[in-house]
Amino acid sequence: MLDVGNGVGRYTRNALGRRLTENRLGPAFTRAVDQVAERLVASAHRTNYANRRRRMARWSMGATHWSRLFEELPGLTHMRTTANPRIASIIVWSDVTRAEAPHCPIVKKERGRGDARLLTSRTSALHEADIGRGERFRLRQRLSLYATQLAAACDQNRPLCVSVRAIVEEETRTRRTAQLR
Repeated sequence: MLDVGNGVGRYTRNALGRRLTENRLGPAFTRAVDQVAERLVASAHRTNYANRRRRMARWSMGATHWSRLFEELPGLTHMRTTANPRIASIIVWSDVTRAEAPHCPIVKKERGRGDARLLTSRTSALHEADIGRGERFRLRQRLSLYATQLAAACDQNRPLCVSVRAIVEEETRTRRTAQLR
């Protein structure tokens, strides 16, 4: 049977190997995997996601940052006052680490208390705001910018500090520029 690598579950490995063998695609698959591996080795910049997860393990967004991200978004006043900043923390953590929300330390901590499912469902709603327009979309853009700054801080081993004012200004400037087009 074709070896499709460690870290792949036994069922997946067997099913994939069987399909590749039946369709005589084993050599093509192996070449494709080798090409991806060669590109990764040759790439100048490789993100250390383990370092990001380690640095972000105890991070969470403070209530002040959460509140300030809503500046100039009057349609989200209710969300600003009622939504849990942990939701933003989970989204930003997921963006920085490129991992799914259920793996976030905040969610893992809540599993024993039964709050994890509620947190991830509320996170999903704001995650989906990444598509579209309007104020939820703008908030999601700000969270993405926040994550970009944190990711850079992780990669450069700097303190995990973010300027919310700079994020709001950049998102607002980008939006105005896009409206002019």
